[in-house]
Amino acid sequence: MLASFNNHQALVNSQQHSRSVTDLHSLQGITALAESDEGAAFEQVAQQFESFLVRSLMKQMRQSVQAVSKDSYLSGPKVMFYQEMLDDQMAVTLSEQGGLGLAEQLQRQLFNEYDVETDSSQKQVDNTDRLLHRQHFPNSSEALNVGESLFSPTNSTPVKEAVGDKAVENNAGALPDRPDFSSPESFLATLYPEAERAAADLGVPPEVLLAQAALETGWGQHMIRDSRGNDSHNLFGIKADKRWQHDSVNVSTQEYLAGRPVQVKADFRRYEAYADSFSDYVRFVKEQPRYAEAVANVSNPQRYTQALQEAGYATDPQYANKIMRIVDKISATDFTDRSDG
Repeated sequence: MLASFNNHQALVNSQQHSRSVTDLHSLQGITALAESDEGAAFEQVAQQFESFLVRSLMKQMRQSVQAVSKDSYLSGPKVMFYQEMLDDQMAVTLSEQGGLGLAEQLQRQLFNEYDVETDSSQKQVDNTDRLLHRQHFPNSSEALNVGESLFSPTNSTPVKEAVGDKAVENNAGALPDRPDFSSPESFLATLYPEAERAAADLGVPPEVLLAQAALETGWGQHMIRDSRGNDSHNLFGIKADKRWQHDSVNVSTQEYLAGRPVQVKADFRRYEAYADSFSDYVRFVKEQPRYAEAVANVSNPQRYTQALQEAGYATDPQYANKIMRIVDKISATDFTDRSDG
């Protein structure tokens, strides 16, 4: 017991710059830090949260030991008092050193949720999936299922014939006020002109943008809408963070926390038209440093979508593969060849 105590004490003493658990001004310090370095403030919040959980675990372990050593000369009130102080400080020190890894995960979640862009936050989101990912329809595979009728071998109407005339007609002007998303064919035909323009700006094939929009919205069947049912025109599930100075829509959405689906309320960007959603998506991807790898690989759809996923756009480990499955189905139908339309 004494050896364990001394080892713990030595570890605590070695952390000369560790926060003290008795510092009553630590929370005020975080508030002040947030004004100059939001990323560092979130890091301390995450560490404080983890240290609280570690203290709870250590308290439970101490109680288990005390239950079987009531008569020990090391279990008196004074010893317990100092052990509790030591455990509290140990919890703080461990959380600063990495601890259980919970602080790091929570920090990544906070950075992604509030789009904090700092050198440290960039390192956190690189090579990791986003912990929170919006999912506007019950299951992301639903988008694949909805499109099966379009790409089924038993479909007697080629996609080229089904959407060609509509796409050429829409290409001549703006999208209709009430677009027809009643089928995958109409979804593709309606959005292709804007997808083509946005894709040219970004550098990816338009099928990639159409496939991602289809996956995010379930082929337009699960658009983000306000309480009155008005369409937000948000095709890519981009949230309204503090940098967004325009209208937003607050909805209940399914997200993934550490791989498990949870229902949360979130603000999403509202656009005047689907064209604005495409344009904002292009800006969103091109201007955020964490998507630099994706932008560098726009000529390769597989690498582009995989880089998006790895940079934090989605937590679904199959997100890129699902997009590419839809892309392959669209491409296999000669959808881009409209000369016969």
